[in-house]
Amino acid sequence: MVRDRAEERILVLAPIGQDAPAMARVLNSKGLNAIVCGTALDTCHHLTTGGAVLLLTEESLELPDISHLLHHLRAQPPWSELPMIVLTRGGESRLARLLDLVAEAAGSITLLERPIGEATLMRSVEVGLCSRRRQYQVRDLLDQEALSQHQLRDSEQQYRTLFESIDQGFC
Repeated sequence: MVRDRAEERILVLAPIGQDAPAMARVLNSKGLNAIVCGTALDTCHHLTTGGAVLLLTEESLELPDISHLLHHLRAQPPWSELPMIVLTRGGESRLARLLDLVAEAAGSITLLERPIGEATLMRSVEVGLCSRRRQYQVRDLLDQEALSQHQLRDSEQQYRTLFESIDQGFC
């Protein structure tokens, strides 16, 4: 099956400094599709069309519109748990409460302490991509099962209609 390119995107939300463009450059140079999101609302917009991994810095958790992103994450379908990688400054996070809210909304998150090496970033994103691909496989199987159930109901209805019309014709 050909994957939707939007479902393979790594969304990067890092509003301070050059973190977002630098991470996107590294990911894109390795053949991945990284998109820099300027705001949490922008991230939500991109997620509606698909995304594989959300890579964000802990500073982005202080954005005024972060509640929209948390709401969007809570509203994921049952098969979905968007892999999230949060880059922290290390030590006891000053944003521990917000990290807990993100984990509650998203399901699970990976915390990486900055400064981060390219190999660590790539490996973490690859793990997230692999996880998301499995989720998309589950989604596709659920969709296929629902379609099969619908087709079975239609077939049963057609058979029932045919059987009843034969019975009426016989009488």
